[in-house]
Amino acid sequence: MTDFFFGPGPIIWVQEFFGRGWPAPFHVASLLGDTWGVLLAFGVAFWLWGRGTAYPLAGIVLLEAVTNLVINQLIHLPRPDAAGIVKYVHVTMGSFPSGHVYTATVLWGFLYAAGRVPLAVPILVSSAVALGRLYLGTHFVGDVLGGAAFGALLVFIFVRMWPHVHAWLSRRSESFFMGAAFLGLIAAIGSTFLLGKNARAWEAAGVLAAAAIGLMLEWRRVRYVPASSSISGRWERMVIGVAGIVMLLLVDRFVVGNAALALGAVLAGLATLWTVLVFPALLSRIQTTQQ
Repeated sequence: MTDFFFGPGPIIWVQEFFGRGWPAPFHVASLLGDTWGVLLAFGVAFWLWGRGTAYPLAGIVLLEAVTNLVINQLIHLPRPDAAGIVKYVHVTMGSFPSGHVYTATVLWGFLYAAGRVPLAVPILVSSAVALGRLYLGTHFVGDVLGGAAFGALLVFIFVRMWPHVHAWLSRRSESFFMGAAFLGLIAAIGSTFLLGKNARAWEAAGVLAAAAIGLMLEWRRVRYVPASSSISGRWERMVIGVAGIVMLLLVDRFVVGNAALALGAVLAGLATLWTVLVFPALLSRIQTTQQ
């Protein structure tokens, strides 16, 4: 059993089954559990269902990021590095749990628990991300299963805690949230001195900084409320919003790459501003003109 969960056999089998030398679709699948996947899920939640769904989703993602870092440091298992494994991605952090699978499970598992998507969605997304991490040679089977298990457990705990947290937050003043946004901005800027060459961490810092600014401005200037519309109208909203994120993602991957970490953080920040401020403002303007 140990060889199955933390041995090279399943990784080699997956790579040989799909054929080696074709990492592109598995890189795309991995994005669903990356910083860009967080933006996608938050954007869909915000544009279609509003801040009542999007804000707790942001909260559980922050908890996931912290707990993932703690678990990774406490259980510092080495990455797959056996003969026969093709390593398409080189990561310096510990292997357990898979942060990508953990993130994907939390994102879409929460939306399922909130009654927004069917159970098939988190199952399919988490499975696709897990398969991608195995094919790319970055994780063992035990790592991806651990990420899924921790993600499901965090969703289970969070949805039971959230009503109490929400009640407490509802009694806080606007200045409290402005102060929290300011602290988040300072933390994001300060963290850049400690991130080294971790591209994902730089992107996360860019997202945090832009979210602190964008959400504050959106609340004060826009206050977007999703309009009730047909299914086709919701699909149009989602497609246009996602297209803005994908455009910046393509620039990040094919123009910038990992060579310019700060520029990658800026692009992730711009995608965040599009998600939480610019596109909601455009939707609000359109809804106002249609009334």
